[in-house]
Amino acid sequence: GGRVTAAMGGIFIDPSDLPNTAYGDIQLGELFVAYAYLLYIGCNLISDGAELLMLTPYSKLVGSCILPVLGAVPDGAIVLFSGLGSNAQSSLDVGVGALAGSTVMLITIPWALAIYGGRVNLDPETGAPKYAVPRGQPRLYPEDNYWQAGVSVGAGYGTVLVMALWMLATSVPYFVVEAGALVAEQRHGGITNQQDVDDDEARELALQESAPALVALLMTVFFFCAYLTYQYRQAYSANETLVLDERARTATVNTVKAGVGLVAAIKPVLAAHRTIPAADGPPEAVPLTGASRPSSEDAMLKAVLIPFFRRYDVDNSKTLSMKELGLVFADMNERKSDDDLLELFKEYDRDRSGQLSFDEFCEGMKKYVISKDPTLSMQAEHRKRRASLGEQPVVAVPVSGGADDDDEDEDEEEMPEEFAESKFKSVAEQQRAIQRSALTKCFIGTALVLAFSDPITDVLDEVGARTGISSFYVGFVVAPLITNGSELVASYTFALKKTPKSMVIAYEQLLGAAVMNNTYCLAIFLILIYAQNLYWNYTAEVLAVIFAELVVFAIISSFHLHTLKTAVAALALYPTTLLIVYCLETFAGIS
Repeated sequence: GGRVTAAMGGIFIDPSDLPNTAYGDIQLGELFVAYAYLLYIGCNLISDGAELLMLTPYSKLVGSCILPVLGAVPDGAIVLFSGLGSNAQSSLDVGVGALAGSTVMLITIPWALAIYGGRVNLDPETGAPKYAVPRGQPRLYPEDNYWQAGVSVGAGYGTVLVMALWMLATSVPYFVVEAGALVAEQRHGGITNQQDVDDDEARELALQESAPALVALLMTVFFFCAYLTYQYRQAYSANETLVLDERARTATVNTVKAGVGLVAAIKPVLAAHRTIPAADGPPEAVPLTGASRPSSEDAMLKAVLIPFFRRYDVDNSKTLSMKELGLVFADMNERKSDDDLLELFKEYDRDRSGQLSFDEFCEGMKKYVISKDPTLSMQAEHRKRRASLGEQPVVAVPVSGGADDDDEDEDEEEMPEEFAESKFKSVAEQQRAIQRSALTKCFIGTALVLAFSDPITDVLDEVGARTGISSFYVGFVVAPLITNGSELVASYTFALKKTPKSMVIAYEQLLGAAVMNNTYCLAIFLILIYAQNLYWNYTAEVLAVIFAELVVFAIISSFHLHTLKTAVAALALYPTTLLIVYCLETFAGIS
């Protein structure tokens, strides 16, 4: 089958050395499949690592920052390696194809799949997605309900809209470098003469375009840093206390779900906010929703108490009867006489409705814990409860806690068995193990992506040469299917939870990935343009990317409800952008 030489120190096979025969084509295909599979494994490891981070205090950054940044690594690597060879000006077509194709694909195909996977029945009266359903009842019924179903991000619409605005704002560097290129090209036949540039003109154009390329590069770096800073501040309000509150809430709810007693679960929250008085001071009850209580404490207390409330709400009425309140005290090994229970129930039932609402339950439990003299440590009560109930722990950490989760049980991340709380001495140890595993997966995945991005770039370039298809189109269509695997899988997985919050995370991730392509990946591309003295001849590609981002922004800003019709429109946008590039290059002479 011909002489096969090796490149890169004998590690990878140089595809250009494969025989230009049918057998050589088969070998080229085998190389592509092997490299693509290894890249796919790397992308999945990155996705798995990011999902584990959902179980840590960094969960708020997963959708907007962590997944987009890690997901951009494969695209950035392909762009980088495509422009490092001796024939960088032509081989960079693979890189720009991967960049443009990745950006367009991220905001079209995974978006359509997220709508498909996250759709729920529409309310026949309001036409809005019906997320509030009785516990245990599916939100999509029947499963083949395609056209009377849809998705919504609910209160997260503002978050998604801001993400879409970031996507548009970070596209400005495209305009800067493109404007500089158009001015330079006016001296060489104009925009329609881009495909007829000789070597001397190319060097002259590269020199004239270097300044705009440098300005655009600096803008991408600025936008990249500004975006990450903004998302961090939004997630944690630039307040160390709130960061600590979030970590404490996550850890506390984690132990609650593992079987910790109610008193032991509430006490650390109240102690953290200094609502438990000194031993010599009288217990003073501050209303749970009062103005004097920090909103972060409200969220923490409600997040801790909602699992208990659901457990004892036997009839699923979203209120507790006196009998159900008796179960609460029975589980605390403090059985009350009928008279004592009636007295407590009357004290907690502030509106005299004969039922305890969730707020009344929270207020009552808070009063009880403050007045109670705890004699058991958290660990002792944990052991005692497990021994008395003989329960196996079911550990989970909510994506975002609070009383508003009444009908969104699926909004909680299931803890893998290997990280079950019972296997660790403390929550801190459990969190260290989760974060260590997440970082390991992300590191190995990133290493695989970096190792095999260069050889698969060479393979794609060779496929274009042998088929006569422009390397750009090969990169546009094929590369994103490989490199965007982590975003596609993660967004679809989040959407399958069928809650507004999970849809926000899915949308955040996809729009955030577009922002990363507009900043991180474009920065790499511009570094190559500037450092390698290459000229910018990618007008058609820029127009296609900007067109796609404008359409997606228009849809997100105009419609709160997304149905399969929206998904079809998103899918149609992908081939439309490819057609735009083809028409501009074929009929207008624009490259």
